[in-house]
This record gives sequence, C-alpha cells and structure tokens, in this order.
Amino acid sequence: MKKLLMAGLALSTACKSGSGETQKIAAKAAPGSGSQSPPAVAAAAISSDSALTPNALAMLRRYDLSPLWANQTEMMKTHPTLEGFYGPAYYRISFYFSSVRRDARQPNVFHVEGLDRYKRVITPFVGTITVQSVRPFTKAMFADLDSTGRAFTAAGRFEFAEDPATKGAGRYAGQALLDFSLDAQGHLDHAIQLVGPDNENPTKGCGLLFRGTQVSNKTGQRHSVAFANYYGAVVPQALKSLGLGDRSEEVNPNLAKLGWNEAWENDEWWAKSPKPGLAL
Repeated sequence: MKKLLMAGLALSTACKSGSGETQKIAAKAAPGSGSQSPPAVAAAAISSDSALTPNALAMLRRYDLSPLWANQTEMMKTHPTLEGFYGPAYYRISFYFSSVRRDARQPNVFHVEGLDRYKRVITPFVGTITVQSVRPFTKAMFADLDSTGRAFTAAGRFEFAEDPATKGAGRYAGQALLDFSLDAQGHLDHAIQLVGPDNENPTKGCGLLFRGTQVSNKTGQRHSVAFANYYGAVVPQALKSLGLGDRSEEVNPNLAKLGWNEAWENDEWWAKSPKPGLAL
C-alpha cells in the first residue's frame, strides 16, 4: 500500500445480473425483507435527462467500459480498490468492485458486485452504474495521449445496495464519472493526468470518481460519500493540511483516527474476505 501512495504522489506531483450472490442480496433488500426504502439494483432504463446520443450508444455497444469501471486496468491491477471519505467526520472508506458486467440489452448499464470496508466492517453490495452521457474532452481538458488517442467522459448514476444483514448497511446513490481514452487500435484506458481536487477534468485527473450519499436501512440517516481510484481527487478541504499521503513513515495522529493508519500496510482486505453465506 505504501508503494501505491508513493506512486500516487508521483502521479499528482464481470458481475452477472442473475448470479446467485446478486440475487441473494437483492432479494434481502427487497420490500418486505425488513429493509427500508431499498434502492433499485436491476438495470434501469435510460433516464429522461439522459444525453446519450446515437453515436454515444454506438460507442458503448462497440467498446465495453466494464474493466474501466471495475478499476481493473493494467495500471491499477496491483491496487484495484477505490478510496475515499464518508460522513461528516470524513472517515476513510474503501470500495472493491469484484465484478462489473455490461448489460446485454442496454449497453449503458453495468451490473456491479463488490465489497466495501468502513471501520474494519466489510460489507457485500450489488447494484448498477447507468451511463447517461458520453462527451469528448474539450480543448481545455488534458490527457496524456498519443497522436491517435481521444479522450471522453462517461457520466451517469450509481446505485448500490449493501447486504442488509451487515451492521450499518444501507444504500448508496449518486454520480459516477469515468474519464477514459481510446486509441486507433481500440485500446481503452483511464484518462489520467495531474491528480488533485483543483484539477478541472471531471474526475479531477484520476480517471474514476464517485460522489453521492448513503442512506441507512435502519435509521434513514443520510451521509455523504466520495471515493475514487486515487484518494487525492476527493480529499476534503478540511483534511488538506493534515498531510494525507505524506511520504513519512508515521501517519499524522489526526489521520490515523480517521482510518488512514493502515494506508502504509499491504492489506489486501478484499482478497482475504470470503463471501458470506447469504441465505434467502
């Protein structure tokens, strides 16, 4: 993990909708199962505010963005998790997408299965990412591409339902952003550049960014959440002065209290966590 943070500093300086796991979590989050206001986890039709043009739909049919949404590209495969901040205290939260699959009928819909970790509690979730627009980078945006490359932003909505059997479970929803590049050979990758909250690109230069809220199944309480494949893109203004991502061997005590004391450990929590047996 320390190597990841060093690399990040240098930089800034497939789930089946009918799979057993998905069906089990979705069924337990369905009305009558005891959870409140469950999110939709099935493929949603293109919304009325969608800006998907015929060309954008054709692109989504031709090029599968699933590996990019899953953060499973060549560059990110050594650290595929997404890191961010949750709630008013900005406590660290991590997400891992174990599987992302493009819908067979709606190429703008991606079925997601994964795990999130908050205060050492690991929770399975299922849901969807629905792309509502695909737009090319403007001249004001920058991506490190060769002469044949083009860069785009896929923007849409994500909805994730956590396993209601887990403590603190709820539903996440909000905006999903993917900056991606496409070269003449049809190779897809994240469009990454100088990473940081002041970057003008939609994902702040990291390529993959989510912002939204989590609503508790039990209390209905709502908390903000933001996570990305490089935490520097979503670090809150209030934490900038605390040395997040510092190169030193010791973590600022204020950050340690927020869950960043493990940032220097090679902790592949997503690999060690077995899938729970979710009985219907």
